[in-house]
Amino acid sequence: MLKGLFKARTLPNAPLAMIGAKAGDHVLVVGTRYPAVAAELGRATGLNGQTMVVGAEADRAVVERAAAEAGTLIDFQAEEAIAIGGADHPFDIVVSMRPLGELSDADRTRFITDVFGAVRPGGRVIVIDGGSNPGLLWRVPTRAVDSPMVLNLLAAAGGLAVRTLGTIDHFTYHEARRNR
Repeated sequence: MLKGLFKARTLPNAPLAMIGAKAGDHVLVVGTRYPAVAAELGRATGLNGQTMVVGAEADRAVVERAAAEAGTLIDFQAEEAIAIGGADHPFDIVVSMRPLGELSDADRTRFITDVFGAVRPGGRVIVIDGGSNPGLLWRVPTRAVDSPMVLNLLAAAGGLAVRTLGTIDHFTYHEARRNR
């Protein structure tokens, strides 16, 4: 009865549509903020692909639970044990789900540079920023970094075709391609 009064998500599969992962892709997800999205990426890449999540060891159980609920496999690596930019096997797509608003300017620059180091030549980097936090009575938007600043960070790290894909439900999706 109350569901009719509240707006449902605009597009339930928006993250998958914005990221564009397909079967056989090797996807690296940096951050554990949205474990259900990581699980759906694991389903999209299928048995011939790979989805690896890098996050805090404390979040491992949440990510593995989301993967089990989605019926997929996800590799989890503790961020303390892996250098993002030093990946042995470059990924087709690297998705950043780490909130950039919590980082200093120098840390943001270093983080985006590390993310570009993990993507193969010609691969794509997707930065998801924004979202909402539960308030006392309603959800309030989190502090997101302005889109022009994210685009500048992506371009400074060597990104080509840097653009904002769109904003849906307080999430802004930015994309860049690594030079071949």
